Amino acid sequence: MPSDQPADHAQSTAQSASHAESIGRFRVVRQLGRGGEGIVYLARDPKLDRDVAIKTLLLGDASDKNLAEQLIETASTASALSHPNIVPVFKAGMHEGCPYVVCSNMWTAPPSRKR
Repeated sequence: MPSDQPADHAQSTAQSASHAESIGRFRVVRQLGRGGEGIVYLARDPKLDRDVAIKTLLLGDASDKNLAEQLIETASTASALSHPNIVPVFKAGMHEGCPYVVCSNMWTAPPSRKR
């Protein structure tokens, strides 16, 4: 009989990712989008006082380790580039076993600042 562990793990990871309150030092504000491979959040960076977008992957089995490594490697490469068609990458890492990439928030209007 096949094990349900990978499916259960993927469902558990998806549930915890969709209810994240923080990822690393970043405070999750809301979910911006969700796809078959991951979730993108609007989050707040309290250290630099700015909104960011965070992409996370939903991992389900051992082969997803390659996806995690690929995401981190791609983020590292992108962070060294500066081009108008490339979203700036600020940080990449792991949080509770799931990879994430923090980038410039290109999906929502900037908040108005009170001066």
